[in-house]
Amino acid sequence: MSIVTKVSSVFMLIFLLSACDSPEGVNYERDLYRGGDGLVYLKNSEVLFTGRAYMAVCEECNESLLGSWPVHYVGHYKDGRMHGEFWFPKSGRSDDFFEYSDRANQRKVVYLNGEVVERYP
Repeated sequence: MSIVTKVSSVFMLIFLLSACDSPEGVNYERDLYRGGDGLVYLKNSEVLFTGRAYMAVCEECNESLLGSWPVHYVGHYKDGRMHGEFWFPKSGRSDDFFEYSDRANQRKVVYLNGEVVERYP
């Protein structure tokens, strides 16, 4: 096997590992804030946030090379309110976390314009 083939193989392995299931959207702590009205805005603006967001345990903890994405929660906002499916740790503790790829085994809460409409388990 030539050196070029070996290097190509290493880069392909890194690409495949980094393509693991990772959170989509924006990091809540880095890119968003909750206003005095309780709504969520894009940081440094008055624009209500709509889209997917996650709260990472810490930016440095996200080891994408190993496929590890520890998060406190993952969900969707619409016009600054929780809207759609959110995943939280099974424990229910706000200081707990889970691996993003394991969200199907976590506590799921469905919101409609900021109000809880369903909870699993």
